Formats: sequence, structure tokens, C-alpha cells
Amino acid sequence: MEEIEILRHDKAMLINRVASLEQSLYWLRKKVLGRINEKSFPLGPNQLLLFLKEEMSSMEIFRIEEEVRKNEEEITKNIKVKEKLVHNSLGISSLLVEVINLYPEVTTDAEAG
Repeated sequence: MEEIEILRHDKAMLINRVASLEQSLYWLRKKVLGRINEKSFPLGPNQLLLFLKEEMSSMEIFRIEEEVRKNEEEITKNIKVKEKLVHNSLGISSLLVEVINLYPEVTTDAEAG
């Protein structure tokens, strides 16, 4: 009877651990794919840490920071700036054209004198 209770307790602990790991995996996927921003997503008191700096060597920390920096550069390079809208020029072929010829008045010497 006591053994059954121990097994039930272990099962409950394992279920909680699996749920915790699934939540961590979900957070990591969102972080890697850029769906969340660390600045706008504060860590809550129940927030799990995937990587503890004490557990990682300095080389692993450097490699991860380098990957993050490269990914951020890649993201910033892929951003396109919207082109400014340019108005189409109006074609003058559709406008009414009126031609007025202006000629100077010709005076002859006979009229002038």
C-alpha cells in the first residue's frame, strides 16, 4: 500500500516535470524564432531558466552569445524599407492643346514714311 503511494507521488512529480520541460521548450522555440522579445517579456517568479551560467563553461557561453549576435545581425539585415509612393506623371497627350501663332506686325517703309 505504501509502495503504491510512493509510485503515485513519483508519477505526479514526473508529470509536473514533463509539463515544466514542455513549457521551457515552448519558450525556447519562441525565443529562437523571434516571437518574443526579452525586453518586453519580463521574467516572472515562476519563470524557469533553461541554462544556468554555473552549469555552462565559458566556451559554451561565448558560443551561445556569438550565435545570438549573428542571428540579431541577420534579422536586422533582412528588414526592408518601404518604398516611397511616387505619383505617376500626367501624360500631356490627353490634354487639349490650343496652338496660337504670334507673328510680329510687319510694317513697310511706305506705311512708315
